[in-house]
Amino acid sequence: LAQGFHGRRYDLPLLLMEFRKRTLFDRLCGPMQDGSMRGCIISLLFSALGAGILSLPWALARLGLLVGMCTLLASATFSYATMEMLVVCGLQRKKEGYAETMSDILGTSGGAILNLVVTIDCAGAVCVFYKYMAGSVQR
Repeated sequence: LAQGFHGRRYDLPLLLMEFRKRTLFDRLCGPMQDGSMRGCIISLLFSALGAGILSLPWALARLGLLVGMCTLLASATFSYATMEMLVVCGLQRKKEGYAETMSDILGTSGGAILNLVVTIDCAGAVCVFYKYMAGSVQR
């Protein structure tokens, strides 16, 4: 017997026999159970991809194909230009990372403010992720 979550004990050979009884279709398309492998994979996938890429189809549907593609192209162009500026600044100042480069440019207090802004941004992203996950959990 194996010890599981919440003190439950499982008989592994019996558990494996139950797993083998289900067809591939049932495992992929059947109802998701608490702690299922599929649920864990989907959760990790959402965490890795982020809310931005998952909301892209919705944004394009709201804006329309032409305006949506133009907005996406403009966003990609600005992102590339910003990244290129950061790399050039880092190379010119001989700094290894983003935080070091910005602290060198903005000073110690500017670097602290930048770290606070990045922390708030990350916390906001986590809150949006939890709200999305809470709305998608089956009851």
